[in-house]
Amino acid sequence: MGIFRMNQISVQEVCCIHCGKTTRHPASTLDRILLRLVDLTKADRHIVYACPHCKHLGPAFVSAIRHSVADRILPLDGLSAFEVSIKCANKSCEAPIKTFAPMPPDTDVPLANLQMSEWTNLGITCPRGHLPEEWTLISIEKSQ
Repeated sequence: MGIFRMNQISVQEVCCIHCGKTTRHPASTLDRILLRLVDLTKADRHIVYACPHCKHLGPAFVSAIRHSVADRILPLDGLSAFEVSIKCANKSCEAPIKTFAPMPPDTDVPLANLQMSEWTNLGITCPRGHLPEEWTLISIEKSQ
């Protein structure tokens, strides 16, 4: 009789700095997010995050600790990873606010816009220091 072996994936947590709640995501997804969404120093593991719990758009901390879970439980916490680009309010600025936004797996542009309407900005700005346009979605990309 053979031994059944379940596939495992490496998982990391993202912690909202506002409410302290976390979401879990595949480490490979967060590695890509960290490379694309932030200008990192070696010690900085903060990203712009739309928290699905408290609905705040603000900084979040990506844990360096990785856990293994069975891959059959994807999507983790009932959420999929999305990268959302939000338009800057300064008309002459072309720098989008790149945001990590966990949302239900079936999210499309209309649903993303609906969820964004519930967000409260905690002072997040574009890379040039301007506030976002309330809320103009430039693009949405599912990361996993």
